[in-house]
Amino acid sequence: MRKCLIPPTCHPRRKTYANKLCKPCYDKRRKSTKKPTCHPNRKYQSNNLCSSCWWKKVKKNKKYYKAHLAYHTAWIKAHPEQVKQGYRRRTYGLSQDTYLSLKRKQKGKCVVFCVMTAIVA
Repeated sequence: MRKCLIPPTCHPRRKTYANKLCKPCYDKRRKSTKKPTCHPNRKYQSNNLCSSCWWKKVKKNKKYYKAHLAYHTAWIKAHPEQVKQGYRRRTYGLSQDTYLSLKRKQKGKCVVFCVMTAIVA
């Protein structure tokens, strides 16, 4: 996972892991109280199934699977800016406002380029 310079909202002195949370708080939030009926020792996915059994069920139903993929692909093509925002939020922990302020501050250029031009000048 890449380093994030923004401190987590739960415990500011710890390192940010994901979704503006430290690792213990992130893990605690992600744990589900539901148990799959197929494999109780595995992680719950949906419809009382674990992830592998759920995907097997989805892939058996070709019509549903193709419709799901088509919908997902169409949504990504229709919302490219939201996809980029989500990537920046998950990967770097940057909100849209923070990203725009950094972009404005760097005048749309790479940080390394800004530093190098300052050194040369």
